[in-house]
Amino acid sequence: MIRRMLQQQQQQQQQQQQQQQQQQQQQQQQGKQQVEWEGTTTTAAAAAAATANPAAASQRRLLQERRG
Repeated sequence: MIRRMLQQQQQQQQQQQQQQQQQQQQQQQQGKQQVEWEGTTTTAAAAAAATANPAAASQRRLLQERRG
């Protein structure tokens, strides 16, 4: 019974680590998009970026609002 509890704990820890890694990768990708976004000023590029990744687009909007 104790062994089973330990196994469950290990599995949970592994799952948490995987989730953290995925979150870090997403943040890195959004950071790259942010840099690319800074370089483009055309509305067409903005629209394309928004349709390609709505989550990143909304995050960019938040960043711009904070700056503005």
